Amino acid sequence: MGTDVKSALWSILLLVYSLEPAVSKFDKFPPEVSQLGIPEALSRAYRHWHAAQADQAEQLCQRVLAVWPGHAGALHQLGLMAHAYGNPNLALAHLRQACFALRAPALYFSNLAEMCCACWLRLYGLDGLPITTKQDVQ
Repeated sequence: MGTDVKSALWSILLLVYSLEPAVSKFDKFPPEVSQLGIPEALSRAYRHWHAAQADQAEQLCQRVLAVWPGHAGALHQLGLMAHAYGNPNLALAHLRQACFALRAPALYFSNLAEMCCACWLRLYGLDGLPITTKQDVQ
């Protein structure tokens, strides 16, 4: 790996770990989620997200974070949503926090790494290039 690429990757990692924790636009929660448990709230958030109801999904994740600050599952879901809506700084902040959780699943680290690579590609204007895989080379 070239020196320029290594220094660029280090710059991205330093950027990711220097981001401030994200603050969402939601500060009120609908009454129907006030009595939900954390697993049920996250399950509903996941269903809302896949039904293209991002506002409801975010509200549920924020409700979980209000009860359990730093909950890795809620942060991961918020990070994925922020990424999907074109907010890479917020996505990286949420995913970075999710990865700090004790016994965070490998998927969280994989998603964080993928978003770091996407930011790096965007930074250097390479985001439109096709990714070559091992199968493509053979």
